[in-house]
Amino acid sequence: MHLYIDILYIYVEHLSSSFFAVRCLFLKLFGDASIYFPGSAELKGNQTMDIYSFLNSPDVDAHCRKIEKVWNPLEMAIIVHMSHRPLREKHAAYREILSDYDDMLLPQCSHHRHDGKQQFKQYLREYLAHEERNIEYFHKPDFGAVYMLRIEEKGSSGQGNWRNGLYSSLEKVMAYVQETYEPSEVYRIFIDRQMVDGDESIEFMVSYDGELLEIWNPLDFDGALKAACGFLDNYYIDIPAPFQKGDILTYVDRNTREGEEEIFVLEYMYCNNPELHQRYLTNDFCGDISDMNAAGYALANSLGSGLVFDTIMLATDLQYYKGSLKGKRKILKYVSLFLRDEIKIDLLTALQNKILLESFIELCGENLAWYNLKYFEEYSLDVEKNHVTICHSRA
Repeated sequence: MHLYIDILYIYVEHLSSSFFAVRCLFLKLFGDASIYFPGSAELKGNQTMDIYSFLNSPDVDAHCRKIEKVWNPLEMAIIVHMSHRPLREKHAAYREILSDYDDMLLPQCSHHRHDGKQQFKQYLREYLAHEERNIEYFHKPDFGAVYMLRIEEKGSSGQGNWRNGLYSSLEKVMAYVQETYEPSEVYRIFIDRQMVDGDESIEFMVSYDGELLEIWNPLDFDGALKAACGFLDNYYIDIPAPFQKGDILTYVDRNTREGEEEIFVLEYMYCNNPELHQRYLTNDFCGDISDMNAAGYALANSLGSGLVFDTIMLATDLQYYKGSLKGKRKILKYVSLFLRDEIKIDLLTALQNKILLESFIELCGENLAWYNLKYFEEYSLDVEKNHVTICHSRA
């Protein structure tokens, strides 16, 4: 049978150079195209979405393509939902799923119990309609509607500040942003639409170019918010990632408010624990997309501070760090070696202290004499001309 399929494939390929024609023939003869066109689910029409392109991480994208990972329509919608793409592109993808893919029963999950007869597409339609109604309201030029700007700048701390002034249109808000800031100065932009009389408020996160990225504070029209919104957050799905313990990683499209990349060394990833992963997938545990996480070691921002252990949300937003490790970030190289069992904890501790002190000396410069260098002896370190060496035993 497989030989027949291979021969038929070659024959059809010679008949037409059109990829679409080949694909349609296989659909007609054999039904499920996902065998030959991985990354697709059951198709109702003649289109196949490149769902891999909605994965935020290029490394996760490449890995899933390589292993030919396939998702069902609900899982595809969740991947679109988690994407960093603008809402305009996400909504186009939702419509493609609604029009080109078969419907399915909505699975039970701990956060969304129902009678087992709920259809996935009905929920997706309600979700899409609710978001589009919020977007329409956001753009609606009502008399008495004003826009306020909240912007988080690079180098800031906290949640950003509301800018003084009210704007009569989105265009005027974005004109102010683009005249006042360079793209490299902006961390995040939020725009709030309010009525002068009343307490209705709707807030969006937007890009520097004015694209709507996320509904930050939606309005609830006719009770649809509770019924539709959030259901794509309620499921834990399988998105394989190539990362292993000890890998040095960073986030995709995410800098800190200080303008530097967040870099850390991976210790744990949700999909690398087979038993727990399977229990989440079968809803044996109460899991959702917030459980698709990772954990590892990063460096605290304060002067002289060393490693901190933290949980990183959405492990599928991670990618390999390809830059050089400078300053105290050189510690991460040795953390990686330690997690791979290539060095012992005592050497890691000594190296961490060495690198922290060297960074401290470099920062202090001529003011170093102000500090009591005897303090450093407690760490079995010698300090001399901006260089720290690990001492032998001080017996």
